[in-house]
Amino acid sequence: MKKLSALEAIRKFCLQCQGGVSANVTECQYAACPFYAYRMGVALPAGKHRPLKTIRAYCVEECQAGNQGQVEGCQGDTAVAGSCPVFPFRMGWNPNITQEQREKLRTAAFRRMEDGSMGLASVLPPANGHFQPAESPKSTRPDVR
Repeated sequence: MKKLSALEAIRKFCLQCQGGVSANVTECQYAACPFYAYRMGVALPAGKHRPLKTIRAYCVEECQAGNQGQVEGCQGDTAVAGSCPVFPFRMGWNPNITQEQREKLRTAAFRRMEDGSMGLASVLPPANGHFQPAESPKSTRPDVR
């Protein structure tokens, strides 16, 4: 069985919410839903958070009424809707990535920050509020002509 991405899980959740009719998902008017920006299975700029964080926020705020402790103990099944497609992502991390892979990714990101290739200056806007992208570092690769 194929493992779902967070976006695919949100799409499946929306299909379940709309009775399995994809046209209803497309035409959904409930913009207050945390999944609204991701309902088509693609990330849109209107999303407040990234998909994993959006799922976590949904599980805490909408499904468990703000009780974070209940999210971990959630069984992922409801009598009315059946199994919840976003259940594996409820803790805000991707279950398709092992702890070992997660640590490697963190270590690599930390190294990039240390060597300056991903410094805060490249992500934060200046104090005057006008964002200007940082210049990309010069390539060490010789020119190919």
